Amino acid sequence: MRTALIGKVVKSEGWDFATNIEKAIADGHPDIQKLKDFAERITGFRIE
Repeated sequence: MRTALIGKVVKSEGWDFATNIEKAIADGHPDIQKLKDFAERITGFRIE
């Protein structure tokens, strides 16, 4: 279901996923780029 919503034109501008991504990096998530891509699609802003 989450992926279905991300595929729609639904944005949550102003959300900050940086802390979530930092935690995922610290926890050894296997696909950080995918998380960054999801965050960009949700917020409309690129996370470096």
